[in-house]
Amino acid sequence: MKMPFRWDSLTTHPAWIGVLNITPNSFSDGGQFLDPAAALRQAQQLLHDGAAILDLGAEASSFFRAGVQPVDAAQQWQRIEPVLQKLASTVTVSVDTRSADVAMKSLAAGAKNINDISAGTHDAQLLPAVAAGQGAIVLMHIGPSFPDNPPTDDPQILATVKRYLSQRIDAAIQAGIPRSRIAIDPGVGFGKTMADNWRLALAAANLRDLGVEVVLGLSRKRFLTTPPPDPQWKHEFEQVLEALRKMSPTNIHERDAATAAATLMAVRRGVRIHRVHNVSLCAATCR
Repeated sequence: MKMPFRWDSLTTHPAWIGVLNITPNSFSDGGQFLDPAAALRQAQQLLHDGAAILDLGAEASSFFRAGVQPVDAAQQWQRIEPVLQKLASTVTVSVDTRSADVAMKSLAAGAKNINDISAGTHDAQLLPAVAAGQGAIVLMHIGPSFPDNPPTDDPQILATVKRYLSQRIDAAIQAGIPRSRIAIDPGVGFGKTMADNWRLALAAANLRDLGVEVVLGLSRKRFLTTPPPDPQWKHEFEQVLEALRKMSPTNIHERDAATAAATLMAVRRGVRIHRVHNVSLCAATCR
């Protein structure tokens, strides 16, 4: 019997989680990998590029937008199952879901981690389901204004996020998930101002004071189109972007270079685990 996944088993620095959206409406690559064969090809590419974990998602976080409906558990599982069945025996797979039913089925089929943007608050049975399935979990913070951004910055944004995630860690432990199988995500891009997104991204390593690993997801998010609020950060960001332009990467999303630059800045500040779409570019930038 294989041992349950522990976040401290990721020994590389940085460690990459490759995003694989099996959806028609994800904000950055909607529809590209909805077909299982296309999803499996992309999975192999992400692994080749250096991903240690693949994160499969069948419900885009765009469910809050006008005209976009949440995806029920049955449809999520219909999308995930054929891909998960092909990968789970040889790859560490995470499943991005708010649903206890999808989490339970995914863990039974070989997934190792559940990535829940609601941190177990959407479905009261999710944390017990992860515990019963001996899974790991990522607990994410969402600001109370989401899907809108708050009108003003939070001068204590790190403390705000830390307080909430501490409560959710306690809830996960009480549900039976060992601390070694819990990671946290500050939720950059989810109910924060653009400036606060930058502040969280570059201070996220401080969340490790909570005694769990931090997973940072900056990839292709809108805040990357805005300048960092601190002049020194802005200078550092522009320096990395200039170096990337000289690399002349091809066939990349319009925000991939900014993703790689901001991710490098976070790596320099101690964040070890990063959830990204373009593993190849981020890995090359962070060497």
